[in-house]
Amino acid sequence: MRTTVKTISAAAVAAALGGGLAACSTGSVTKAAPPAKTSAPAPATTAPASTTPAPTASDPNSGPVGTTFNVTGTDNQGNDTKYSVTVVHLIEPASASDEFNTASSGHHLAGAEVQVTGITGQSTDDAFSTMSAQGSDDQTYESSIANTLAAGNTFNSGEFHVGPGQHETGWVPFEIKDGVDVASVQWTASSGFSDSVATWTVTGTPPAAAPAPTPATQAPAPAPTQPAASSNVKAEAVVTQFFQDINNHDYQAAWALGGDNLNGGTGYDKWVAGYATTAQDTLGMLVSSSPGVVAFTLSATHTDGTTGTYQGTYTVQNGVIVSGDVRQTS
Repeated sequence: MRTTVKTISAAAVAAALGGGLAACSTGSVTKAAPPAKTSAPAPATTAPASTTPAPTASDPNSGPVGTTFNVTGTDNQGNDTKYSVTVVHLIEPASASDEFNTASSGHHLAGAEVQVTGITGQSTDDAFSTMSAQGSDDQTYESSIANTLAAGNTFNSGEFHVGPGQHETGWVPFEIKDGVDVASVQWTASSGFSDSVATWTVTGTPPAAAPAPTPATQAPAPAPTQPAASSNVKAEAVVTQFFQDINNHDYQAAWALGGDNLNGGTGYDKWVAGYATTAQDTLGMLVSSSPGVVAFTLSATHTDGTTGTYQGTYTVQNGVIVSGDVRQTS
């Protein structure tokens, strides 16, 4: 039997006691419907019997990172509330915001970027209390309220508040044991007090089960290689950290992460001078198109208030960006 100790923030306690938060323990989670297809209906046919087992009743609220779920409930006045929640992407390992927020000994940080969008009513909850991570060791890791990440803000210390059409995006950090990967992250409605849970799976994380024994007559299996998806998560983390270093004007760190390979032979000083008119770089889409290759979109705000948009790819090897292909789109 696995025992999990859940740390509930002050905001979650307020929700449980009928205090300031609008979410209640009646909250429930459902997977958001995909956009309707506009193609013409296929002609009627009799499909052969499927040999794939049908999904079980516990599967509907599970999907890969990027899946959107709807969370419904009522506020403290009994009004209906509804919001959507999406884990945009997960980075592991993640960098701490400063030397005071690093992981404890024997652990590393991971972070889930979460987007919340209001649909009905005024929805308020605590992302730290609603979220947990499941490790490849089959252990549950609660969100780490003691850490902040360099990748971005943690909402308002975990708390979010959205009305219809309003968006909030923040990072939820976790402390994970070294040698363990995040296998999935979960969102439990109503500050963790609901029985309704959304699960985002991280494809490629190795299972905790022991390997099957090899028969004496069987040739030795080849040495296992790192799953591509796990490698891609780390590549995305490198790209995210590179632009975070640029925004922090920590150009030496960005140079070490790959700027040395992206400067076109101009050298460090001219490469840094190229960012003199850049006020902020904001990553949009971030997705691994193939092992070690990260495709992204970028919005660059300049010091004169104008904005340029870019798209391209960076190739990451051994934790360093080794090449890139980036084009301005506007």
